[in-house]
Amino acid sequence: MKGRLHCREVMVITMSKSIIAFILAILCAASTSCARQAQTEGDANADTTAAETAELVGREAVSSSVPDTLNFDGENVTILTRSETGFPEEFLAEEENGDIINDTVYKRDQYVTERLNCSSDVITRAGGWGEHVNFMNSVTGDVMAGDQSYDIISYYAYCAPMLATQNILFNLYDIEHLDLSKPWWHQSFVENATVYDKLYHVAGDINLTTVSYRYAIFFNKTLSDIYVEDNLYSLVDDGKWTLDKFLSCVKDIWIDVDGDGISEETDILGWEFGGGYDAIAAGCRFTYTEKTDDGGYKWNFYTERNNDIIEKYFSLKNLESVFYKDNYTNTASFYNSMRVFYPSTLNLSDQLRDMRDEYGILPFPKYDEAQDGYYTTVNDNYSQIMIPLTCKNIELAGAFLELSGEYSYKYLTPAYFEVAMKTKYLRDSDSARMFDLIMDGASYDFAVINSSVIGDPVFITRNSMQEKGGNFASQYASQESVLEAKLEELLEVYREE
Repeated sequence: MKGRLHCREVMVITMSKSIIAFILAILCAASTSCARQAQTEGDANADTTAAETAELVGREAVSSSVPDTLNFDGENVTILTRSETGFPEEFLAEEENGDIINDTVYKRDQYVTERLNCSSDVITRAGGWGEHVNFMNSVTGDVMAGDQSYDIISYYAYCAPMLATQNILFNLYDIEHLDLSKPWWHQSFVENATVYDKLYHVAGDINLTTVSYRYAIFFNKTLSDIYVEDNLYSLVDDGKWTLDKFLSCVKDIWIDVDGDGISEETDILGWEFGGGYDAIAAGCRFTYTEKTDDGGYKWNFYTERNNDIIEKYFSLKNLESVFYKDNYTNTASFYNSMRVFYPSTLNLSDQLRDMRDEYGILPFPKYDEAQDGYYTTVNDNYSQIMIPLTCKNIELAGAFLELSGEYSYKYLTPAYFEVAMKTKYLRDSDSARMFDLIMDGASYDFAVINSSVIGDPVFITRNSMQEKGGNFASQYASQESVLEAKLEELLEVYREE
C-alpha cells in the first residue's frame, strides 16, 4: 500500500454504560484487593487472604511450605545487586510513598522479616555492561577470600552463567526451604538451566525485571485499523497469529509522507527492527539445543525450521514497509505514530502514557498454526538469583528467598501487570488479555541462558536476521567447532562440581 498520508478527523466517542461498568468493576476489584491486603499486613498467617488475592488476579493459589515456626532471632540477610537504577529497587524500599510497586516491595520485606524474625539489607556495586567484569571479579574475589558481606546475589542474567562456572555458588537444589517446583520460580527457566541435577542461578517473580523486561510486539491501533485488514486480537485468540500472517500484515504498509517516492525513516511504515531478535526466535520455538538422557545438552541448532524462521525475518529487511538501520533503535518513531508494529520490552509502556494514538500489545507470532501456543523471552539484562558459598546462614537465605518469591508471585507481579500495566498504562481489556498470554508464554532456552559461556550462539541468530546477509548456514558453519568445544567445557564444569 503506497500513497500520501491523508488527514483524518479525530472523533471523540462517548463511553457507553457497559464500558463505564467495566471500568468500575476493575476499580472495585483493585479496591477489594488492597483492602484484603491491608487486613493481613504483618500477619504471618496470611495464606488464606493471599490465596484469595491470587485468585482475584488469575494466579494459581499456591503457598510455600516454609514452616511457621522458623525463628532466626534477629539474624541479618544481605543482598548484593547492581547499583544502576531499577535494580536496587527490586529489593530496596525504605518506606511507603504511595507508589504501588515501591509499597509492595516494602510490605514484602516487612512480611518476610517479621515472619522469620530476621532483618535484611541491600548493598550495591556498579554492575552494568561497562562494569560487569569488575563486578564479577569482585564477587569471585570475595568468595575466595571468605568475605561474608552478603548472602544472596541478584545480578545480570547474561553474566550469571560466568559466575556459575567459577565454583563459588551453591547448588540451589541443596538449599533448605527453597522449593524450585513452585510457580514463583519460573519453571521454564528451572527446567532449562538445570544441568546434571545442578542449578546455580534462577529466575522468578522475586525479580520484577523478569516481567518488565519481557518482550512483546506493540502496535498502533489507530494505524492498524486503517492498514491491517484482520482483527489482530482475533488472530491471536484463534491461534492464527503466525509468522506468515505477521509478514503479510507488514509487507504493504508504506505511507510516503513527503511524497518523494523513497521509503525512509520519516515515513509511516509497517515495522521497525527495534531489537527483540531473541524474542522473534522464541516466539517460533527456535531451537538451539536439546536435552540428553543423562541430563546434559547437545546442539540442535542448524535445522530446516530454524533456517526458515531466519530467512523469513531477514526478508523484511529490504522491504519498503520496514525501517532497518544497523545498531539503531528509535522508540520515538512508535510514540509519534510512524510505525504500525514495534518490538520492545513491556516497560516501553512507561514511555507511552501520553502517546497520541491508542496502542496495544501482542505476543510474538507462532511459527505456524500447529504450534502449541505463544512464546516470548526476556531481555538478557534482567536479574537472576544466586547464593555464594560464603553465605552466613544457608537456611535463612533459603527461607528468605522462598517467602519473598511467594509474596512476589501473589502481590508484586499482580501489582505490576494488574495495576501498572493494565489499569494505569495499557488502554484496553484486549491488551490486558494479551499481556496474560505473554506472561504465561515465558520461554527460557538453555543456550540463551548460557550464551555467554558457550560461544554466544544468540549472536549467530541475531546477525543472520539482520546485517549478515541472512546466511544462517554459513554463519553456523563458521562457528560450529567453537560452539561444540564451549558447550563441552560447560558440561564438564557441571560434571565435576
